Amino acid sequence: MREGAVLGEDAQMERLSTRTGPAGELFDGYLDPKRPHAEAYDEMFAPDSTIRQAYRRLHDSLATARPAELTARSEALDRALVDQGITFSLSGQERPFPLDLMPRVITAAEWSWNVAWCNGFAPLRRSSRTSTATSRSSATGCCRAG
Repeated sequence: MREGAVLGEDAQMERLSTRTGPAGELFDGYLDPKRPHAEAYDEMFAPDSTIRQAYRRLHDSLATARPAELTARSEALDRALVDQGITFSLSGQERPFPLDLMPRVITAAEWSWNVAWCNGFAPLRRSSRTSTATSRSSATGCCRAG
């Protein structure tokens, strides 16, 4: 076998990622005001249908993807989770742990706000009940119940 050969699922993903579809197919009709829940907050698109700055790179990387490509990637992810035992049981059936294929983009400003918010409330938790976990979470900037 030649070095760098692509096999199995990786080969399928490579073929799918050639992205021969028309640009924007994935988002066709997505911003239709008649779609269900059109008034709900959208992480990627602002109310005026422009792409939020933090999501520009993600949008651009997805814009030429075909829906079938994302379906194949989602199915591959589900298979990998099942193969690794990352599942839960529902009505006696093993299912892959639900994991969103699309990342949530958090800007540095949003992250800083979250850390500040968590740290701001850590003293309140400590005052009512001292906890090593809470003290550690305050020091690291993570939110954990004390």
